[in-house]
Amino acid sequence: MTYYFYDFLFEYVHSQTDMDEASMIFNVFAQVLSGREWSAFSKNMEVLLQNNMNISLSAKDLYLHRNTLIHWMNRYKQLFGVDPVNDHTGREFTGQLFYYYTHALIPS
Repeated sequence: MTYYFYDFLFEYVHSQTDMDEASMIFNVFAQVLSGREWSAFSKNMEVLLQNNMNISLSAKDLYLHRNTLIHWMNRYKQLFGVDPVNDHTGREFTGQLFYYYTHALIPS
């Protein structure tokens, strides 16, 4: 079996960085998503990450129209300046941000 470094980079970063450090890194984004947007981010991003950022499959799992999810992704890209669907770096950032939001923050 062959293993690639980038296949386990996310897990490695989590094992080496405690939540206090992650808070210092991602706390800047805490005010960007609040209330309703936090809830949508949490729900939508969880499904997108589970489906490897496949929009059609995720929209089906979320019971949303594909264009609704695309509109939401465009809003996400506008807020954070990353594209998790078409960019590996954006996907890594989004995974880390999702982990921080779901493990460190309490929705407001």
